[in-house]
Amino acid sequence: MDYASKDIYSFLEYVSRYDHSLTVALLTYRYTKDKKATIAALFHDIAPPLFFTCS
Repeated sequence: MDYASKDIYSFLEYVSRYDHSLTVALLTYRYTKDKKATIAALFHDIAPPLFFTCS
């Protein structure tokens, strides 16, 4: 949530990148039962923002 626009989103509580990744992985496993997709979901936000370029 640190990198999301606070002008667009209204957060009621703090959600860390770790919490977000775990939630996405758990939802992926719940609906697909696919281990590879679950691992991909767990690591989908692994790149830190400093590698992204802003235009």
